[in-house]
Amino acid sequence: MRIAIEGCCHGELDRIYASIRNLERDNLKVDLLIVCGDFQSIRNVADLEVLACPDKFRTLGSFYQYYSGQKRAPYPTIFVGGNHEASNYLWELYHGGWVCPNIYFMGFGGVVNFGGLRIGGLSGIFKPHHYDYGHYEVQPYNDQDSRSVYHVRKYNVQRMALIREPLDVFISHDWPKGIESHGNTRKLLDMKPFLRNEVHTNTLGSPPNEYLLKKLKPKYWFSAHLHVKFAALYEHVQEVRETSTPHGLHHSSPNTTGEGNPEEIDIHSDHDDVKETSHTLDETSAKESEVNKSNLDGLEEAEHVENSKKDTGKELSVDKMDVISECLTASSNHTVPHPKYTKFLSLDKCLPGRDFLQIVNIPDIECSGEFSYDEEWLAIMRSTNDYFSLSREQKPMPSESELTKRVLEELDWIKENIPKSALKIPENFVTTAAAHVPGLHPRLSDLLRPHLNPQTADLCKLIGITNQINPNGVVLPPRSAKGSSPAHGLEINTEKLEQKDPINSGSDYPTEERNGNDDQIENHSPEIAERFPSEDTHEYGGNEEQQDMFKDSERSPAAFVDDGPNDK
Repeated sequence: MRIAIEGCCHGELDRIYASIRNLERDNLKVDLLIVCGDFQSIRNVADLEVLACPDKFRTLGSFYQYYSGQKRAPYPTIFVGGNHEASNYLWELYHGGWVCPNIYFMGFGGVVNFGGLRIGGLSGIFKPHHYDYGHYEVQPYNDQDSRSVYHVRKYNVQRMALIREPLDVFISHDWPKGIESHGNTRKLLDMKPFLRNEVHTNTLGSPPNEYLLKKLKPKYWFSAHLHVKFAALYEHVQEVRETSTPHGLHHSSPNTTGEGNPEEIDIHSDHDDVKETSHTLDETSAKESEVNKSNLDGLEEAEHVENSKKDTGKELSVDKMDVISECLTASSNHTVPHPKYTKFLSLDKCLPGRDFLQIVNIPDIECSGEFSYDEEWLAIMRSTNDYFSLSREQKPMPSESELTKRVLEELDWIKENIPKSALKIPENFVTTAAAHVPGLHPRLSDLLRPHLNPQTADLCKLIGITNQINPNGVVLPPRSAKGSSPAHGLEINTEKLEQKDPINSGSDYPTEERNGNDDQIENHSPEIAERFPSEDTHEYGGNEEQQDMFKDSERSPAAFVDDGPNDK
């Protein structure tokens, strides 16, 4: 199975799909696209209001066209949420569901199967001051709630920790804490020097993700968030002791130095979570071409690959990524028994000259082209739904051993009451709010009302649990037969917008392409993709060391559209 991994999407679906199509000209066939957060499933201006970022970065993007039926995703697509999302829409699909035909949201935490590929995912980013809370935010979200609703809650981490069956892939937005020490840390700091203090104090990344990495031991872990391509190999040298509360979750406030780029989102604020600088990849391309002499301190896989090389804490004439590459090759040849290692890869955001996309080949995995519910996860949902909280006070969960017993009992219920044929995720997408119509001003008060999503209600009914996600929300009439999304009877102010649509006035891309008709954009996207080769990469659009990290990866394109002044 070939899967395309995308870093931060930032609403650039057209350009991501165009890049994949361009790669397929080389006789590649992509079976699945995985997006590691900041997807931005923005349906209309109300969703745009909820997007947690400075106003200058708010653009409608192209998702509403997929939502309304004007376009269809050419590849099965799955994603987790990040910290720049239409959180009001994603909340409707808390347990997972279709945000539009052929694009599936994993929910705030969950497991699904795509053919023979078992995928786990956790949405959001870690913030210690909200970690122990329940989901107290109420729609329509105020400014504070729109910046806390995507913060990871202990409830979901505890649920994920109940997974016992092996995972092939895990997806998160932010990194597991400490993962940078298992890759080429020096190169990372060359590209992102403002991370140096967090690296040295071991405060970079998410402690809950670190806990889940050690607990679940997936074969692959894909992330984004830091806007950089980084590969690592994590060796599972110790078992995580069973505990009802993930331990080691203390996270000190980051102390960064240096000035940030005013055209980048400050990601140490609630807007994003790590500060960007004006030190771009283009500026470091000369450094990237050099052979790095990396310290191997703490890298256990070095001993596995070459017993003659001892970790002395001194500079060695061995590149850390070369060592990791050898381990990955051994792992793919089954020399290293699974799950001793997890292959980690993080990618950049979708911009020209950036390593935002990589094709990874996972051998011996059946590709049916269909998403299906996971029996173990459905059992976990049944076991933990009573502890779901809609207040600041999170209901205390039983011990992990007690929950594990409940999961096994509920798994028997799932197998007895849900036939295998019913595990296929139904193609039951329906619009729940009006899609954007260029030139029209919808009444925001109507669009901001919470909506009951039938997909969520159907899933809860299937497994026999109470739906607590907008149970009294608005239910809109069915969409039109042609697949477009009408105004659903909402009052619309038909006053014309200005000739230049203010929603897209902050566009990073040329207005002549943005204002062209859909057919022109669709037909010319592959050519656009071809015109902007990456200057700082080789054949696959990534530096040589990072390409070697994933031996079974086949392509990593890094560019296609004109770069704009705003670097989201």
